[in-house]
Formats: sequence, structure tokens, C-alpha cells
Amino acid sequence: MVKETHEIIEGIDNEGNRIINQYTVLSELGSGAFSKVKLVYDVANNIYYAAKIIKKKELALKKKAIKKDNSGKLIIDSYLKDAMRELAILKKIECPNIIQLREIIHEDIADKIWLILDFAERGAILDFDKDTNKYSINKYYLLEDDREEVYTEEEIKDFLRGIVIGLDYRK
Repeated sequence: MVKETHEIIEGIDNEGNRIINQYTVLSELGSGAFSKVKLVYDVANNIYYAAKIIKKKELALKKKAIKKDNSGKLIIDSYLKDAMRELAILKKIECPNIIQLREIIHEDIADKIWLILDFAERGAILDFDKDTNKYSINKYYLLEDDREEVYTEEEIKDFLRGIVIGLDYRK
């Protein structure tokens, strides 16, 4: 079950790291047009998570035409509505092969929504190269730190089975 927190308490720890509620913000993992992803440490439970920080105001201002209604008029929607739909889906997912949403932190008056998600230590399965506009498999999924050779056929089957189960997930 996803925890929802409607209060944001901010601070700074002894090392100068930002604190949001019980999470210490350690580093940036990535960013996109409307959000950033940070590595956070849950001090209360001694667990690392990824925090996706969504900027509500920017999403609400970005409009898109999605379709025509029965009278032929374009229906204009905001990307914030899309994000809220995605959030509703993430709240329902409980599958061991899919990154889990653990907590939503937001205040009505605040511009940001903090999504606390499981931290994938090895990163995304696919890496995107902006220069070539292509994806490649993240090398950390092919080899473990202490292994010299690639995975066996059986291990690859297990890996792919997990992906298919995740893609086929239905609640």
C-alpha cells in the first residue's frame, strides 16, 4: 500500500544534505523536462530510495491537444493530468518485477510532488544515447561486479521471464 503524506518538512543535515521528512537527499540520478530523480536515504528505515520530484506548475502550463470531440473541437489537456493518471496506476501496482511506488509526499500549496520509489541500484535496464537517439542494454544488467563472463542461457531466461511477467502484470 502506498503511503500518502500531505505535509513537507524540510531541513538540512550535519553534512549539508537537504532533508525532506525522513529522507536525506544524497545525489541526482537523472532529470527530464518536468522532473528530477534523486537518490534519497530513509533515515527511519535505513533504506535507499529514488525520489522523483515532479513540478506541478510546469506540467499544468504545458498543454496538448489530444483528440476531437463529437462536434469536431480539439480537446485540450495538460501534462499534469497525464501525470496524475500515471500516479493513479502506480498506486495500484503490486508486482515484484516492477519498481514500486512507496510514498507520495505533497502539500496542496507546494509546487512539487515527491514520489518515493524503490531504488534500482543498477539503474535502468536500457540506456538512452541522446547523440545517436538509440537505446542499449545497461552493461550492469549483463555482468555482476564479481563476474568475468556473461550470464548463462538459464540466467538470461530467468531475467527475460521477469521482464515478461512485469509487462504482463494485471491486478
